[in-house]
Amino acid sequence: MRLHSLSLTAFGPFAGTETVDVDAVARDGLFLLWGPTGAGKTTLLDAVVYALYGTVPGARGEEKRLRSDHADAAIRTEVSCELTLAGERLLVVRRPEQSRPKKRGTGETTEQARLTVQRWDDAGWLPVSTRIDEGSEYLRARLGLSAEQFCQVVLLPQGDFARFLRAEPEDRARLLRTLFDVGRFARAEEWLAAERRAAEESLRADRHRISTLLHRVAQIADVEVPEELAPELVGAQPGASVDAWVTAVRTGAAGDLIRAATSAEAAAAESARADEELAAARGLADRHARRDRARQELARLTAEEEQLVLLRARADAGRRAEALRDVLETAGRTALAAEAATAALDAAHIAWAQVGQNRDADTLLARELRDQAAAARALIPEADRAAGLARELPRLTRAVEALTARCGKGAREVAVWPERVAEAQRRLDAALAAAARLPGLTAVADAAGTALDAATRAERVAADLDAARAAAETARSAWLDARETLVEMRTARLDGMAAELAAGLASGVDCPVCGATEHPRPATHDGPRVSADDEERAREAVDAAEERATAARRAVEERERERAVLRGRAGELAPAELAARA
Repeated sequence: MRLHSLSLTAFGPFAGTETVDVDAVARDGLFLLWGPTGAGKTTLLDAVVYALYGTVPGARGEEKRLRSDHADAAIRTEVSCELTLAGERLLVVRRPEQSRPKKRGTGETTEQARLTVQRWDDAGWLPVSTRIDEGSEYLRARLGLSAEQFCQVVLLPQGDFARFLRAEPEDRARLLRTLFDVGRFARAEEWLAAERRAAEESLRADRHRISTLLHRVAQIADVEVPEELAPELVGAQPGASVDAWVTAVRTGAAGDLIRAATSAEAAAAESARADEELAAARGLADRHARRDRARQELARLTAEEEQLVLLRARADAGRRAEALRDVLETAGRTALAAEAATAALDAAHIAWAQVGQNRDADTLLARELRDQAAAARALIPEADRAAGLARELPRLTRAVEALTARCGKGAREVAVWPERVAEAQRRLDAALAAAARLPGLTAVADAAGTALDAATRAERVAADLDAARAAAETARSAWLDARETLVEMRTARLDGMAAELAAGLASGVDCPVCGATEHPRPATHDGPRVSADDEERAREAVDAAEERATAARRAVEERERERAVLRGRAGELAPAELAARA
């Protein structure tokens, strides 16, 4: 921010118009405001703050008392400040709420506060805003500081520097974070804290793993873990070395291993000797068992010798009769064959009696009968085929009749086929044409569906937009009401503060506010008292209402952008026409 000029009219102790050309006095980059007490140095700084924020620091912030008591009634209190802010050269003209004589009749009327913000361009001064809320927001957005922060940093009022130094660390830190870009340092601090936490977590995990391994070693080695190697003390004391204890345990375990190996070798040799003795004993026991079984078998065979004598006699008789066995078997087969031949002869006589027609059986007759039987057997397939044809004749007759009927029907249908072929060709041509138009119609339908969806969503967004606008207007009204309440409470508090200060004034003693020694009109206050806590709560209420109003305004802007995008997608057609096309 850089000041170029400052003009005050009927402001503070200045009854007329005073103009300070800052560019002329600050050619070298610095300038000094110097003068005796009460000359108006603080008033110039108050005028800068009032032009930017509409208020002044401390008890002088009562807008109703900004007007000079020595100014003519026809002159309006006004502050004009030309400055460069955020790369823009601006002209800010602000007037407080003030009373003036009526142009007609007698008495006074109240003139409302005014704010005009203009921006310099090659063509001259261009208007930016003529509304107090809009212009104040425009300036505050480019300043980046609230009025309180601006007074604490850019302009420290009389006696407020010590108050800034005595402020709470959180308040000073919040202000300094606002002024200086310390984000990367905060991120570095957070990163270091996170690394410290990760290192501590890794250290605890390593200590837990080491403790687990130590207990496993102690359990296997059957020893106790020293107290200095407890889980929470592992690595904490320089003298408590885990390696030394593990080395000692390993050395002891190595000695135990050597002794155990020696004992194991001796036990193995003793076991081998015992195995040899056991094998010899088992071999001897096996031979004794075999001897006992042989003796039992010999006794059994000796007892069965008498029975073997009879069996041997029968076996000798069987060997002597072996020569007659073949003759007896042949005689038996011959008798059976004779019985079969007799039965076959009887059957032949019975069969001949049926076909011989009382003729004697001889060779010529038998040959004649065989020839006749062969001729009859040759005619059997023909007879079977004739019987089958006789059975198929009715079915074939019906089939011939059905074919005759179908032939007649086919002849009649042939007569109408050319018309049916022509009709099918016309339908095929129409189908091919429809298939050719299908991609274009599909694309049109898809586009219409997309547009219909956008139009439907645009209608819903429009309804939401109306509700959002109503909510934004409600939030803005609440914000303005909260601001008015804050101004009223601040006015009441300042009225009370002025009365308190006036109670301590004495003739000839400097005023702690303006430094004057004369006090022609000391302030009085008979209204309600407002504390700093009440004012702070009112300010918090204003900030909360402003945040809600800003959020509501952003919601309205988002709905408007969304509606514009959806209307651009939907086009100019109505939803009903889009639904018909889709």
